[in-house]
Amino acid sequence: MPTIETTESSTEIALSADGTLEAPHGGVTAVIAAVEDYTKQAQTQLDKLQEELVPRADLPSLHIPILKMGQPKSHFSLADITDCAPFEKAGKSIAADPDDQLRRTTIGAEIVTGADGLRHTRLVTAQAVDKVQASVSLLLLEDLHRDLLDRVLGAGIVPARASERNAAAPIIDAFLDGLTDQTQPLLSAYMDRAAAKLIALITTEQGKFKSNVTFENVVEVVEFSKKRLARPTTTHDLAGKFQRGVGYEYSKSVFVQDWFDSGTERDVANILDDEKTISYWLRLQTGDLPILWAEQRDYNPDFVAVATDGTHYIVEVKMQKEMTSADVLAKRTAARRWVNHVNKSTRVKSKWSYLLIGEDDVTTASGSWRALRALAS
Repeated sequence: MPTIETTESSTEIALSADGTLEAPHGGVTAVIAAVEDYTKQAQTQLDKLQEELVPRADLPSLHIPILKMGQPKSHFSLADITDCAPFEKAGKSIAADPDDQLRRTTIGAEIVTGADGLRHTRLVTAQAVDKVQASVSLLLLEDLHRDLLDRVLGAGIVPARASERNAAAPIIDAFLDGLTDQTQPLLSAYMDRAAAKLIALITTEQGKFKSNVTFENVVEVVEFSKKRLARPTTTHDLAGKFQRGVGYEYSKSVFVQDWFDSGTERDVANILDDEKTISYWLRLQTGDLPILWAEQRDYNPDFVAVATDGTHYIVEVKMQKEMTSADVLAKRTAARRWVNHVNKSTRVKSKWSYLLIGEDDVTTASGSWRALRALAS
């Protein structure tokens, strides 16, 4: 504990860790110079805390595309379904074990006529049919196809547009292909239940599209010029024990210091700074490059790294246990769509790419940027 000599006696006044003066022997006025030194030290720390950081002038300017992004709206069409394999698989599953797949189904889809005179599909409790009997009157395939199509088009999940009839045809065909030679007996006996299963599957597919953000053209490309407030404590020790909130100093970062939320993020920064093919990089903060991914919710990635060939990499670092979470995957989809729209814009001259990186990827890469890119998802 430092001490301060008094001017009127030989009593020493101790300076405690919290900045207060202690005079165990009833000391008097402390030497002004010592107090001023302490005050100056405290002011230096405060000034450093409030020091403003600007992008470094010795590195190229980073330009970020600004897209017009709209809130999620439901624009679903059956034409959005490009993979009909799940529908054929469903048909095959029913054909392989109809008693289990259909007899146990408790919901059916029937066509009803509303008070407005329009026909629509209503989901109801299914009839208690145990098995397909040989005596069931078989309907013509053409009639079965038309009936199934009408039930699908009448479902509330399908937009009431004439174009949906053509878009539904491949889905219906794939489902019937899966049923193979069981189509007539199964649909003749279980049409309500088969239609309900088909509509449920379409509803699942619709869920992949209903919450998508709309991305339009690139409005402008702006030079990154945001500022930061420096951290009071900085270090050049990039490989030592990770310290949250400490400013790490790099040679290729847009700012003279950066701080991180995890040791894995710092490890990625080390890889970027050491990589010869990386010209410079930016540790992104909230609002630097927001990507709308859900209603009123922005996604803020971790890094932008600019390669010597001009490629701009958006890099997101996640804990391994979060890599398969629904939110992380939805953000990845939004970021990839953002990248696709940027790369198709005539306003943007550089290629952009997106990398989702987990803790295991960083460990496996062992400091190699090339390996990290290959491992990213």
